[in-house]
Amino acid sequence: MKKISPQQAAEAALIGLEANKEEVLADDFTREVKRSFSDGKPIYLDPPPLG
Repeated sequence: MKKISPQQAAEAALIGLEANKEEVLADDFTREVKRSFSDGKPIYLDPPPLG
């Protein structure tokens, strides 16, 4: 799992605030986790290796 920089996270948050969004998913992994909630086996139950 690749982490995004603090700057990228802050930028995504500011864009979300400006767009009046209730939820901001700042990176691909977070979007994948969100999508997996409706699957039979959410990704957080078997996460990918860190690094």
